[in-house]
Amino acid sequence: MTTKEKVKRRILSIEKSCEYLGGISKVSLYNRVNEGELTLIKIGRRSFITLESLDAYLDRCIEAAGGGDAA
Repeated sequence: MTTKEKVKRRILSIEKSCEYLGGISKVSLYNRVNEGELTLIKIGRRSFITLESLDAYLDRCIEAAGGGDAA
């Protein structure tokens, strides 16, 4: 395992973020950003989505679908 593989990614590119959310379109992804559901950061001219906001968004979607853990 390389050093790069050992480091947990904290941000994903727009393309990888779309894949992470099941293959949604870039338009759908940017709609979630504009609605405040996802956190977009810019590094230079590139845009990224934080993994933390992607996971939180998925958790909210699962909960809304009634798929949360029943404790």
